[in-house]
Amino acid sequence: MALGFGHLEIDVDAKMDKQTSSRFLKLRGANNQTHNPDAILSEGELKAVAIADFLASLKVNQAFCGAIFDDPVTSLDHDIRKKVAKRLIGESKNRQIIIFTHDFVFLNDLMSIINEQKLDYTGHWVDRLPKSPGIINENQLPAVSHSLNVEEIKRSIQEAFTNYIGMERDKKIVYAISKLRRYQERFIIEKLFKKVVVRWEDKITVGRLKDIRWPSEEIIQKIIKLYSDTSKYEGGHLVSEESQDAPPEEQELLSLCTRTEQLHKETKEAAKKEAA
Repeated sequence: MALGFGHLEIDVDAKMDKQTSSRFLKLRGANNQTHNPDAILSEGELKAVAIADFLASLKVNQAFCGAIFDDPVTSLDHDIRKKVAKRLIGESKNRQIIIFTHDFVFLNDLMSIINEQKLDYTGHWVDRLPKSPGIINENQLPAVSHSLNVEEIKRSIQEAFTNYIGMERDKKIVYAISKLRRYQERFIIEKLFKKVVVRWEDKITVGRLKDIRWPSEEIIQKIIKLYSDTSKYEGGHLVSEESQDAPPEEQELLSLCTRTEQLHKETKEAAKKEAA
C-alpha cells in the first residue's frame, strides 16, 4: 500500500529449507486466474513489488535485525522513488537499514525525510582512485546530504595544514574549499530564494515567493566577491593573479570561512529588517 500498489492482488508461495529460502509471486486477475508478474508489469513495477514483498516479510519475521538495499530504485519513476525512500526511512525505526546508492536524487529524497523527521544516521561516501577502488570516506556524503557547515569546513582546513604536506595537502585544501563553495551556493538557494527551487527536487514551491526579501546592492556585491575569492582556491578555475602562484596560507582560507559566516549573518539580519 505504501508504495502505491494496493490495487494489485498478489499471492505469495514461500519455500524454505535449512540453507535457502525463496518466494514466488503471482498476480491474481479476473476469474481468480494467476499470472507471472514479469508478463504484465514493467521492470520498475516489478522492482517496486519485490521491495514491497521484502519489506512485508521483514514485518512478519521479527527475527530479522537488519536489511541491506543495493540501489533499490533503479528503473523506478520519481513518484515511486519518493515512496520507497519514505518507506525505508520508516523501516529504519524498527531495525538497522543499510542503503547503497549512486543516485543523487534518491539520496536527496532520503536526506530530506531524515532531516524532516530529525532522525540520526551515519553516511559514508565510497570512492575510488585509479588503482584503489572501495575507498571509504567515513561520515561524509556528497553535498546533497544537507550536512555541510562552516565549522566542519574549518576543521578540514586546519587538518590539512596540520597533518599533510605537498600534493596531499593541496588535495585536502581543494576538497575543503569546494565544500565551502557548495555551502555558499546552498545558502543562496535556501536563504535568499527561500527554497522556491531546490536542487534535486522536481517541484517549484511558488508559495514561498512571498517570503523572498532581496538584499541590498551592497550585500549582493559582497556575495559575488566572496564566491569569486573562494573559487580561486577551488581548483576548477585557471587564475592569472601572481598571488595565486604560491600555495595559500591557512589563515587565508580560514578567513574565507569567517567571511562566509559574517556575510550570511548580515544577509539574514537585513532580511529581517526588510520584513519588519
